[in-house]
Amino acid sequence: MNRDERIESYYNWPAWDLAEKIVDLEDQNDKLLSELMSAENKLTQYEDDINWLRALEAAGVDNWEGYEIAYQLYKGEITEDEL
Repeated sequence: MNRDERIESYYNWPAWDLAEKIVDLEDQNDKLLSELMSAENKLTQYEDDINWLRALEAAGVDNWEGYEIAYQLYKGEITEDEL
């Protein structure tokens, strides 16, 4: 249903303005729900990344000879072009 049709579905109420406000609030709610779901997905990915990093560290990746280079790349101390 498009916006005007949704407003008309509330139009049996006495005020068109009130119907518009209801539809606007529904739209805002939908947008916020979408943003929340996106944030939850990002959080899940961050948690997975942290768990992967912990597993790598537990397996001794910090003893790998490229670890210091990776750390410098991460910190921006060097660039890939400098490798």
